[in-house]
Amino acid sequence: MSGSVSKKSFGNRLHEPPFQFPPEVLRIAGKLQAGGFEAYVAGGAVRDLLLGQPASDWDVATDARPEEVQQLFGHVVPTGIKHGTVTLVRGDAHYEITTYRTGRQGRFSRSLEEDLAYRDFTFNAMACDPLENRLVDPFEGAADLRRGVVRAVGSADGRFAEDPLRILRAVRFAALFRFRLQTGTAESIPRHLAAFRRVAPERVREELFRLLLAPRPSEGLELMRRTGLMAEVLPELLEGWRRRQNHYHRYTIYRHIMVCTDAVPAELDLRLAALLHDVAKPRVRQKIGGIFRFYNHEQASARLAREILGRFRCSRARVERVTHLIKHHMFHYQPDWKDAAVRRLVRRVGVEHLDDLFELRRADVKAHGMPTDDIELLEELSGRISRLIREKPPLVVGDLQVSGRDVMRVTGLTQGAEVGRLLEVLLQEALDDPRTNQRDRQLTRLMRWPGGGRI
Repeated sequence: MSGSVSKKSFGNRLHEPPFQFPPEVLRIAGKLQAGGFEAYVAGGAVRDLLLGQPASDWDVATDARPEEVQQLFGHVVPTGIKHGTVTLVRGDAHYEITTYRTGRQGRFSRSLEEDLAYRDFTFNAMACDPLENRLVDPFEGAADLRRGVVRAVGSADGRFAEDPLRILRAVRFAALFRFRLQTGTAESIPRHLAAFRRVAPERVREELFRLLLAPRPSEGLELMRRTGLMAEVLPELLEGWRRRQNHYHRYTIYRHIMVCTDAVPAELDLRLAALLHDVAKPRVRQKIGGIFRFYNHEQASARLAREILGRFRCSRARVERVTHLIKHHMFHYQPDWKDAAVRRLVRRVGVEHLDDLFELRRADVKAHGMPTDDIELLEELSGRISRLIREKPPLVVGDLQVSGRDVMRVTGLTQGAEVGRLLEVLLQEALDDPRTNQRDRQLTRLMRWPGGGRI
């Protein structure tokens, strides 16, 4: 692989010191310096200040050892004391104080320059004395920010060998800032894929999820494909590479997924749903009458998405939200739908998921890349749903005018599946015609229930 791996450079105009630091950062630095130690804001906060972006992760680097920091500040949280990091908690804000380190088995150092030399990328290897507002930039990180370049500090092979997760971080930063990978940094990535396989899934997940929140995640995902990372992280997506669809689609399966992922708002569950909404399409693709068909691909994709999210050890709640959206993303509204059909859609999807489902469906339609009136139809359906919800129709069993206790009292049934079945029958009637959701009528219907029969 040769050349820079991306097509965009920022040409950034940087914000120069003096910077505005939070009062607590100034207090921490002042206390360390008064105690005879150095104190520099380092890493991502300096990068963000130069870019004119809000900084939130405040890391104060110092030559003080953890025990000396504890003596100076009293109560601190030993969040990573083995690696030299303690945390001061002030309300909702956290401030990390980290002892200078070297790359040799993470040993402590007394030198800021040595600490910066073992950080990952040049724009993360800068520091600033917050009291004097003096920038320390030994590896030309500011120049790389101006050029829009992700470049490893020193030897890319050396940095990636220290922590193979950095190869995914490189891609993530390129996507986040829409930078390009410097040639040597890009060419080093394939050499560290074997070591990357040993990185804990949780760490990979966090980097991948940050990448998905980039302005255009497809740029980072495409870098993953070109550097070999996608085969390690999301090999299922490669199954759609260069796989054609049909006359309803301008793009291949893979390209459609990329366009759709870019098109949804930058909310993690939505981006995950878009990324995986058609992931199983290559596995169900059939050519029937000369046309590719993808029957029940949404169900197959939901199942495969569950496997993928499980591999990343996502929370059960996240898995359920994402797979629910994928499972229901294929609906084809027509203006002749009766209100009962609209209510049934709302019932299947759940009111709490409607906004996300419509965002996913809009992005999916746009990613077909073909002229269509489907967006207008979606907006019409959205309006109908809003009007119906304002009418507060019964959508779940809990909305009925009778309860399971009423069912047992009237029918003589004991608690069990048959009680639930009878409530579902009443709900289906109410979905057809909300006027049937009247307590007297529903009790009368239950009284007609013959033991073991049907109402």
